[in-house]
Amino acid sequence: MSPKARFPESKPMIAHMKFYQDLLQDSKLAESEPALKHPKGADFVGAEKCGECHKKAFAKWKETGHAQGFESLKKGRLGLSRIYDPECLACHVTGWNPQDVVRYETGYENPLKSAHLLGNQCENCHGPGSKHIALIEADK
Repeated sequence: MSPKARFPESKPMIAHMKFYQDLLQDSKLAESEPALKHPKGADFVGAEKCGECHKKAFAKWKETGHAQGFESLKKGRLGLSRIYDPECLACHVTGWNPQDVVRYETGYENPLKSAHLLGNQCENCHGPGSKHIALIEADK
């Protein structure tokens, strides 16, 4: 049974969710809560930087739903954008701990400050890439 069949849309619930999403936007909760240092001690650099060397993997990633993770939040469910909701951002952008729903210091903050971290990118699985990049650049 589909979720829609089990839980029909409710105008009061949609209004409540809109109120909640507006509250998250106004409070800037996702970007104002204290961020954690990443355990690896490295910074997030973004998939574009990874793609400079890992061209085939980057091209493949660009075709996936992971690359469009943030865009899916814009559309949201029931037409409600979720781009300010930490519980959604934790999986749909780069640089958050999705289990604990917390942002790392150099992780995604908002679309203006960290557009290079939109979507579920390489570093969500492989860890922040700044130390890797530094080692590669030192070898050049």
